[in-house]
Amino acid sequence: MNDQPMREAAAVLARLSKPISGVSAISAYLQRAIETGAYSEGEKLPPERQLAETFKAARSTVRRALDRLEKDGLVSRRLGSGTFVGGTVSAGKRTAHLIDEVSPLQLIEARLAVEPFTTRLAVLHATRRTLDEMDQVLAHAEATRDKDEFSKWDGEFHLLLARASANPLLINVYRQINHVRLHAQWDAMKEKILTPGVIADYSRQHRSILQAIHVRDAQLAQTLMADHLEKARDDLMKAASP
Repeated sequence: MNDQPMREAAAVLARLSKPISGVSAISAYLQRAIETGAYSEGEKLPPERQLAETFKAARSTVRRALDRLEKDGLVSRRLGSGTFVGGTVSAGKRTAHLIDEVSPLQLIEARLAVEPFTTRLAVLHATRRTLDEMDQVLAHAEATRDKDEFSKWDGEFHLLLARASANPLLINVYRQINHVRLHAQWDAMKEKILTPGVIADYSRQHRSILQAIHVRDAQLAQTLMADHLEKARDDLMKAASP
């Protein structure tokens, strides 16, 4: 049996883990790891014993945290096999098939259809805590010109916007968007698009969007997000041109 995937999963958790031990804290931390792509669709999580050691919690606490994630459809438990990211096996296969079919351009088009209005809702519902988290994420994004590092913080920022909408369906839609963004097609295109100049442009646009949310200007935030994604679409088209 090849233990490499399990070792890689354990390494991911080791980078993410913090000394937290409550059910809510553990489930929230694992949820964030799943939604931002630290664990991808169909990937096996470390066993309960290892999670308990990592989070310095009782196994029963970890079990209840995983129960909560399963209830929310983020993981599935398979008797004798473990806990896996995503719903049922068939649902995971459907998601994987969808990811294979979606091109980078189709991904941007879907984001243009969803994210501007999601941003408008975020203006209406974002809490002070969420705004503070967005500020912290953007500070990390603005401090880097590394493609992979920027992509990570970029994904976190847009995910926080979706969560700030307080709409469970839109949040679930953005989880799917994040899974597609991790696909090899996008990774290859990212290498062409994310020059230091483009990263700086995207960071400025992110900051303007957040400022609009801070002052609770829903129309401006929606317009700025549409402009941001239109630029991303234009950059993608240029990168794809022969």
